[in-house]
Amino acid sequence: MRLFDGKRRFLTRGDTIEFIGANDERLICEVLGVHIYENFAELYKNFSKEELGYDSNEVADPKDMELYYPLEKQKQNCVIGIEIKVKK
Repeated sequence: MRLFDGKRRFLTRGDTIEFIGANDERLICEVLGVHIYENFAELYKNFSKEELGYDSNEVADPKDMELYYPLEKQKQNCVIGIEIKVKK
């Protein structure tokens, strides 16, 4: 889940994304689907908490995303849910 900003406007199914973690860990993923919503509250309504990355014992709350993406930024850009499959 991210802002639908310039960096992500051209993502499509079949693309490859590389995520780099804090310790320079690299994760290569294939994009399986792209879902665009006005805000994270709308996105959360359409997916299970497990699909959103939460554990089954956690509460899924779209306000969690406001720590990274304030409502003002969500209004400016919309948001994107990116379905991925780990390749390596």
